[in-house]
Amino acid sequence: MEFSPEHMEYRFRKAESNYLVWLKALNRYLQLQEPAFMVLKQFEAGLSLQDMISDCTDRYQLPAKEANRFIREIEEQFQILFQNHEKPESPSVSLDTLPNKPNTPVERLISVGEKIIRFSFGDRTIEEFIFPLFSHLEGFPDSSAIDLHLEVFNHKGNLYLIKNQERASKWLLADAYKLKGALLLDVINLIHHTSEESWMGVIHASSVCQDDVAVMFPAQPGGGKSTLAALLMAHGYDLVSDDFTPVSVENQYIYPVPGAISIKHGSMPLLKSYFPHLDNAPEAPNLSKGENVTFLAPPNPLPLKGGGYPVNAIVFVQYDEQTECVLERANNLEVINDFLKESWLAQNGRAAEQFMEWYLRTPCYRLRYGNHQKAIESIQKLF
Repeated sequence: MEFSPEHMEYRFRKAESNYLVWLKALNRYLQLQEPAFMVLKQFEAGLSLQDMISDCTDRYQLPAKEANRFIREIEEQFQILFQNHEKPESPSVSLDTLPNKPNTPVERLISVGEKIIRFSFGDRTIEEFIFPLFSHLEGFPDSSAIDLHLEVFNHKGNLYLIKNQERASKWLLADAYKLKGALLLDVINLIHHTSEESWMGVIHASSVCQDDVAVMFPAQPGGGKSTLAALLMAHGYDLVSDDFTPVSVENQYIYPVPGAISIKHGSMPLLKSYFPHLDNAPEAPNLSKGENVTFLAPPNPLPLKGGGYPVNAIVFVQYDEQTECVLERANNLEVINDFLKESWLAQNGRAAEQFMEWYLRTPCYRLRYGNHQKAIESIQKLF
């Protein structure tokens, strides 16, 4: 993609001495200091190079030669950024081009609130990958009153998701987690009476709440966000979501997801002391990462009617057995890249503005701990 004024629609928020900037063409967030931000602003306005040099000379008391060099360096960096941008492939496929579906799919029904969802899985492996997330909601309702029908099957290394025979999507088997995210979004939109446009973004994070406010734990590899969420659940907190936390564009609240917590093998000995029934819980495959997990259903699922929950804090968790417990405030701008790595954010100006405002005003923390009780006590202070 070419770096040119017609591709330069952006939104920004001033943050300390920096500017947090969203570029629509890339759906990407950048941190720029004032001189670079002013060059971007002037380039988007279509100013000539000579006018930009003149403004830079007056504004920052630079010699014309130095201003020219600075502006060209900034432009070159943006050109590299745009040239290296790869537009994400759309998973959408035509219903007419779908391969033949399995003749005898594995059928399961769940009841969520007043809604009935039917799953049709192409084989047991796919069922075991997805359905344990919802198995605590399984029932035998009137199958003639289906509100949502989701079909998932594997064909030659590609996973297909079909919604109500109206829309189809395709992912590689290695990207099975993306399919699960799309499936969860369909479920969420049904139960909350929303659409994809309702969400500012979806964060790969666990979230718990108490007294109508929530704390979010963005994912970090091996950080232990799900384990901490389960421990908090054992101490009276309510699970809002695990792995997949949607944030509303209207009020920047997070909304409950009717799923269980995925527990990795290493956390099982600890959590069995709080949830003895995990001894008999079956393991489920993780098609993306090649490791089995066990699902822990919330004992008191949140009601799905009503509003969401404001986020009191964003906590980046890292389990470290050598550290008893350290909870410290983090600079939002210093940890934003870690947050963005775990986020899907809508590609429109309104959502970008809402995200920047919400993220910059929400306190961020880092938690390193080896003592679980101390970690719980530290998190309690954030509510």
